[in-house]
Amino acid sequence: MKTAKSILQKALDTSVDPELALLDFRDTPTERMGTSPAQRLHSRRTRTLIPLNDQLVRPEVVSNVQEKLHRTKIRQSHYYDRNSKELKPLQVGNVVRVRPIIGEKWFKVKVEHKVNVWSYEVRLENGAVYRRNRRHLRKVQESFTPQNEDTAADPPANCDEEQDINPHCISRITIQNLRLDH
Repeated sequence: MKTAKSILQKALDTSVDPELALLDFRDTPTERMGTSPAQRLHSRRTRTLIPLNDQLVRPEVVSNVQEKLHRTKIRQSHYYDRNSKELKPLQVGNVVRVRPIIGEKWFKVKVEHKVNVWSYEVRLENGAVYRRNRRHLRKVQESFTPQNEDTAADPPANCDEEQDINPHCISRITIQNLRLDH
C-alpha cells in the first residue's frame, strides 16, 4: 500500500498518468526474483508504451517462485535480525525499571508475574499494577520498598505540575488505555 501511494503521489507531482505509473511498476522485475509481479500473476508481460518483442508477451509459466520468495524472506530476516538481541526472561520478584508512557524518567517496579511470552505484570512502589512489554523493562540491582496502603492512596503534592511527570500521578485507567504491549 505504501509503495502504491508513493507511486500515485509521484505521478501526480510529475503530471504523469497514474495508471501508466502503476502499470510500469507491475511490469518492472522485482529484485532477486528476475520476474515482475505481472509475469508471476499472468505468466506473461503486460503491454506497455515501451515497444516489446512479441515473443516477450507470449505466456510462459514462471517456475520456482515460492522458493525465490522464501530465499528473499530469509535474506531480509537475516539483515533485520543482525542488530537485534534476545532479551533474557525476568523472574517473579525481580526489580526492574520501566519505560514511562509520558516523560523521560524510568521508574522502579517489581515483577509480579509473566502474562505471556513478552508481557509482564509489574507493581509500582505505590501498589499500582501495570502490564508492560519486556522491551520496556530493564533489570536493575536496586532494592524495592513498597509503600504501605496509607501513603499509597495519597498522591504526591506535585501532581498538578506539568513539567514533572510523576508515575504515581498517572491513573491506572490512563495506563490501561495506553498499554504498549503487543
